[in-house]
Amino acid sequence: MAITSIDKLAAALGSGQHRFLIYPTGTTVAGGFANLARLVIGAQGQATVPTVRGSGGQVHNQGDAGYVPITAPQGGNTLYIGRAAITMALAGGIAWYDRLYSASGFDGTLTTAQTITAPPSYSRNANGVGAQIFIESYTAVGASASNVTVQYTNSAGVSGRNTVAETIIASMPAHRLQPLRLQAGDLGVQSIQSVTLSATTSAAGNFGVVVAVPVFEIAAPVINIPVVYDYAQLSLPALTTGACLMPVHMGTTTTTGNIIGSLDIVEG
Repeated sequence: MAITSIDKLAAALGSGQHRFLIYPTGTTVAGGFANLARLVIGAQGQATVPTVRGSGGQVHNQGDAGYVPITAPQGGNTLYIGRAAITMALAGGIAWYDRLYSASGFDGTLTTAQTITAPPSYSRNANGVGAQIFIESYTAVGASASNVTVQYTNSAGVSGRNTVAETIIASMPAHRLQPLRLQAGDLGVQSIQSVTLSATTSAAGNFGVVVAVPVFEIAAPVINIPVVYDYAQLSLPALTTGACLMPVHMGTTTTTGNIIGSLDIVEG
């Protein structure tokens, strides 16, 4: 089923799931990306470090600690984001992703391919269309220059694909995210096989790899002024059943500032 008329939309907006968001100030960097669910302890708690690569990593779902709690839709219905509001103490924005999969336990000093042992498949967005790859930090790696490449299977089922080699963020602090570009022509990611560094970063740290699908984004360009996005501005984005909503902060300075807001999740 789906929301296919204004009447259905009006009924859904009047009875949706309201989720209040609170994220206290966290340390980040201008122009950088951070997983707010890991960076700070928010209204939903704090997300844990995902399962290590040697155990296959972790498939994420709507019940995961630290991420927005979502009640599954009733028989055959589809969930949508019907409204989003945000107030930020510092100008910035949040891109919301459905976090599909991640694995931790990668070492900043190893220069051979660091493989994931028997990575599980994720049923949401199983063909991988639209899925993106991020590097995520849990404990800072070293400052020595190194490129990072991720080997993956693309949305067409072709294995052995490689992201564009990127310089891994020096001394990448905990909770930072680094987006990686897919190989030319690829439209998404079905699974991750390994991560390779071109040189040691000089400190092992602990970093991971994340697969996530963008859902919507919101911004507050003026500090301490609430901004409300209705269903039309958001284009009523649909959520896949079981979605694990991850808030990715896009910073304009060295801290996030206090962030409050809300999401209305509707179904029909």
